[in-house]
This record gives sequence, structure tokens and C-alpha cells, in this order.
Amino acid sequence: MNSAPRPLLAAVELHRRGSLAGRWRWLRRTGVGVWCSGLAVLAALACLNVYVGYVPSLPALLGTLPAPAGRGSQVVTLRIGAPSLDVPPSQAYLYLPPSYANPADATRRYPVVYLLHGNPGRPADWFRGGQVQQVMDAMLRDHLVQPMIVVAPDASSGWLHDSEMLNEVGGPQVETYLTRTVVQAVDGRYRTVPGRAGRAIGGMSSGAYGALNLGLRHQDLFSVILGEMPYGDPGPVAGRLLGGSHALWLANAPDAYLPRMAFHHPMAVDLLAGTRDPTRAEAGRLVAMLQARGQDAVDTVIPGANHTWRGARSELPYALAFASQHLHVPPVDLPVIEAVDRP
Repeated sequence: MNSAPRPLLAAVELHRRGSLAGRWRWLRRTGVGVWCSGLAVLAALACLNVYVGYVPSLPALLGTLPAPAGRGSQVVTLRIGAPSLDVPPSQAYLYLPPSYANPADATRRYPVVYLLHGNPGRPADWFRGGQVQQVMDAMLRDHLVQPMIVVAPDASSGWLHDSEMLNEVGGPQVETYLTRTVVQAVDGRYRTVPGRAGRAIGGMSSGAYGALNLGLRHQDLFSVILGEMPYGDPGPVAGRLLGGSHALWLANAPDAYLPRMAFHHPMAVDLLAGTRDPTRAEAGRLVAMLQARGQDAVDTVIPGANHTWRGARSELPYALAFASQHLHVPPVDLPVIEAVDRP
């Protein structure tokens, strides 16, 4: 049996080992590259979460909504759009308390808390990052709040579109959509208290700014305002949204209009921020401005909370308790609003 010369075999073996080593080096480099890329994405999400407080953990971001807690509450969706306002249809998420489905409570009406997300964000964030269902279920069990419907609508007309909840010049009319289209859709389909005494509007970060601005500009619709991590103006992005109009910017900046605005109805306002939140001083200053105008405004300080979803979850029970204390259900039965397929 012929055999190749040993020097040739050695050369072949060295070549084979070199090829294998080269492949392993390529695989290692590729693996390290993928790992570093994944780490960079997670780091970017973490940084964004710290900065704006609206990107939850990656599993929460990609996962489904939490399952019912087992005590009869429901999280349902309602598709709402307004083509005439340049707002495409999108899903609003609603929390319905356990008693809502009870036959014995079939005529009962419920106050509504509207919660606005921030930027970037979407309505489901309140139920993933904010854990609205778990918080409401626990507070109802402990009799800390009255049964309420909680609604998280689309406040941005697109996940990456920073609307600041404004009527954009030449663009989506998000303020009108939220205060007219969404409220009418919810009142028309669910057993709500259809009046300002039974409505609160709240939000976090840019959603808190939106809740404060919309609540003050629409006192006939809302009697309670809840602002987690609030600020008092729409920021520089509003210059573009409002067509460069400084007058429109001032008309949507509570910082600017609060000292001279007219209050046609009494407002109950709770502005919340944690001791580690950069909006802490802003919340206190806005509350002082509201109190100077004779409004029932409270500055709630949450120890250790920062400008993240963890901070928002810490603040949510205080906000919901405040809303429950100030929202009223009239003692007499209200006329039923006719609607198709009322659940």
C-alpha cells in the first residue's frame, strides 16, 4: 500500500488545522459580533428607558399583554380612528373592573380614567410597563379605589411620532381625536359616567404634559388631572408641529397660560414625581401655580422613584387613589347612550 511522504502529510495536516482554526476564529468573531450587537441594542434600550421612561424590558416590549389576574377583570381593545382628523385607526386598551360583567351590575355606570403614554410609546405600555390591571385588581381587593374603567388610547398617531397630544398644523389633529373621538367612542360603547364628574385624564412624562394641557384646555370634559413625571410645556418639537407659531406654542404651555387662564370649573390635580426624577422640581412648581389659582392641586413625592416605568408603577397607585377620591358617580340613573353591540 503506497503512502504519501511524511513531509506532505504534515503539510496537509497543518493546512487542515489552519483551516479549522480559521473557521473557529471566524465563528468566534461572528459570535462575539452578534453578542456585542445584541448588547448594544439592549444598552440602547436601557439608555432610552432611563432617558424617556417608555421602553420596558425586551420581553415586555415584545410579549403579550398580561393574562387576567383571575378575579374577573378584563383587558379589552377598542379600535378607534378619525380619518377626517388625519388619525388612522388604532387600538385603545381598556381595563374593565370585575363587577362590569356581573349580571347584578348590568345597569351600573363607571367613572373613567384616561391614561396617555409618552414618546416613544404605545397604549399597551400602560398594561405592560405600568401594570394597570394588576394594580387596579390589587387596589380593588383592598378597597382602596372604587371600580373604574381605565382607558389607554393611542396618543401619538404612530409609535415614533411625537405628537405631544397637539393638533398639528397640516397634520394629525391628536388633541381633537383624544378629547372628542376617543371619549365619544368609549362613552358610546361602555357603561361610563358620561360627564366631567366621572372623567379623569392622566399620563406619564410627555403623556403627563398632555394630560395637564388637555385637562386644563377641556375643563368641560375632565374634572381630574393626573400627571406622573410632568412638565409644563410641549418642548422644542412643538415648534415644528405648530407650524412655527409662537402664539400656538404659548397656548399649549401650562407654564405660560396658567397665571392668566380662566377656570370655569374646579379642577382636582395630582402631579407626581419621584425623588430621583429630574421633573421633581417642575411638578412642585406647577402645583404651586395651580394652588395660586385656587385649584385643588397636590404635589405627590414618591421616595426613590425615577423617570422610568418602574417609577411609573410606583406612582400609579397614588394617582388612581386620587382619581377615585375625586371622581363621582351621580346617585340617579343616567340615560343609556344608544350604541350598537354594547358589551
